Amino acid sequence: MSPDEQLLAAMRTMWERTDPCPPDLAERVLFRLGLEQPDVELMVFQSALTGAGARTTEVTDTVIFESQRLALTITVSDGRLRQRRRVDGWISPSAALRVCLHGAQGVLEETADEDGRFAFVDVAGGFVHFTVEPTAGAAVRLDHPVATPAISI
Repeated sequence: MSPDEQLLAAMRTMWERTDPCPPDLAERVLFRLGLEQPDVELMVFQSALTGAGARTTEVTDTVIFESQRLALTITVSDGRLRQRRRVDGWISPSAALRVCLHGAQGVLEETADEDGRFAFVDVAGGFVHFTVEPTAGAAVRLDHPVATPAISI
């Protein structure tokens, strides 16, 4: 091994110890690159609310995303099985728009009611993101889908 290669190996070892790569980084990058519709408006993460029962460990169970036209509030709770989740959501302003949950199990679709409420009752844990898609006759008119950043549930 040349002196340059030894120096680079020592630097790699130092960085791996002091600032390791997150173990799920590759999964998150590939997940984000997997957006099926590159022509979407991205929502911005607005805030996260912590569940009232969290004492020793902070658990975020409600997340709010915003775009220019709408806000999406997502609440995650435990599902019937240990590794499953229930996701309840609200679109504001209220509109009967199609909501898609993109995750490890594929794409799940629901249409929000006129009050903007929807639910996914049996979702695998892991990284997911949501798209809100235009629906004919909805109270909120979207020109193109709106997508959230990926979150872990």
